[in-house]
Amino acid sequence: MPIKLLVAGDRDVDVNVMLSTLQSQGVRVSLARAKTRTSLYAELVQAPRLDVVLACDMEDLPSVDLVEIVRVECPFVPVVVVTRRPGVEQAVMAMRMGASDYLRQDRLERLGHVIMREARRNRGRRRQEADDETRDGYFRAMLMALPQLIIRFDAQGDVVDVLGGRETKWRPKMGKNLASQLGGFNLETEEPIVKLMTKGHIMWLTRLDNGEGIVILERRR
Repeated sequence: MPIKLLVAGDRDVDVNVMLSTLQSQGVRVSLARAKTRTSLYAELVQAPRLDVVLACDMEDLPSVDLVEIVRVECPFVPVVVVTRRPGVEQAVMAMRMGASDYLRQDRLERLGHVIMREARRNRGRRRQEADDETRDGYFRAMLMALPQLIIRFDAQGDVVDVLGGRETKWRPKMGKNLASQLGGFNLETEEPIVKLMTKGHIMWLTRLDNGEGIVILERRR
């Protein structure tokens, strides 16, 4: 599958040299171009489908500034700098900004290797995220089917998530204080798990290290 490559740079000669180099190194790419700041922002909308961004120099936008734009707009897409203005300070700055690698326009021997390496890493990250999302979906579906009502609240005591509750008629309102919705129960505890009895229900309460908490509400048998 061709590597989906976005080249940000306004010099056609430089781009043609890079494409010729990649072809000679056996790297197949599907190319998109951005010759201006405006067109760069427009192309970055396609970031979920991009494998790598090549940041070259533009007349009014150095490659280091291009790296910063890509990092802000698409923090997970790798950026490789190819510049006609090499220098130690520029290289250090680009890497600090988040560039994955830094190449000189007149020294492109590693270009194909770098592009393939970063594309593999980015595709692997996307596959992992897709797998995690699938697992999270299955896990959430399982929780939603539970008879108990699982309520997560933040450090301020406001409800942020509600799952399950197949056998409970009552459900708390999202974003509202849970203690007040439970009739004034004190949700502060230093115990790992606290068992509370409510009208018709048993409530299990635990607080997390970050200040959040979880309440499990189940019907009395």
